Amino acid sequence: GEKVRLYRKEDNWIHIYHSEHGGYVYVEYIDIL
Repeated sequence: GEKVRLYRKEDNWIHIYHSEHGGYVYVEYIDIL
């Protein structure tokens, strides 16, 4: 997948920084290593 910086986690949603835009990704769609 694409590499994003984890900003903060809220319940089952994660704030991410991707390029210059923030966004929300549901935890099932992101691998947290």
